[in-house]
Parts: sequence; structure tokens; C-alpha cells
Amino acid sequence: MAKAPSEKTLDELAQDMHTRSEGLTHLMAKAEMELRRTRAQLRATIYILVASIAAAVSAASAAIAAGVAAFHGARRRARGSCRQAWEAATGPQSRPKASRQY
Repeated sequence: MAKAPSEKTLDELAQDMHTRSEGLTHLMAKAEMELRRTRAQLRATIYILVASIAAAVSAASAAIAAGVAAFHGARRRARGSCRQAWEAATGPQSRPKASRQY
């Protein structure tokens, strides 16, 4: 009994493709090869889609991290300028010295 086209190897399908072009064996082999090609393309498309989503998530997280870092850096610079303005207005002596106790 002959194998179903889905159970055949590519070599067996290639042999079936070399039969008469209007024969049932040739048409079934041709359809099975096209089905396998379509499945392979679909699988590759899914992999590319997943990789693209991962790259987009990575880029978004990097942008968020850069935004947060820039925001905190701007706050530090703003605090530094306030401190400088305070010292200019009141003099450097008015600021208490930090004492470290261990």
C-alpha cells in the first residue's frame, strides 16, 4: 500500500514529481510540496514577528530608562542650582555642615 503524501520524505515526493504531469501522483506530490513550503514560510514569519516584538519592547524599555535618567538628572541639576542660589543669597556659612557619625 502506498504512503500518504504527508508521510513521504522529500526524496519520495521528488520521485513522484517526475511522473506524468497530469497524473494523480504528480498532482498530490505537487500539492504536498506546496503545503510544506507554505508551512515553512508561515513558521519563519512567526519567528520574525516574535523577534520584531522583542526588539520593540527592548527599544521601548531603553527609551523609558533614558527618559527616567534624564528626568532625575534634570532634577539633580535643578536642586544644585537652587542650592547655589540659596548660598549666594544667604552666604555659605548659613548652611550647616554635615557631620557623619559611625
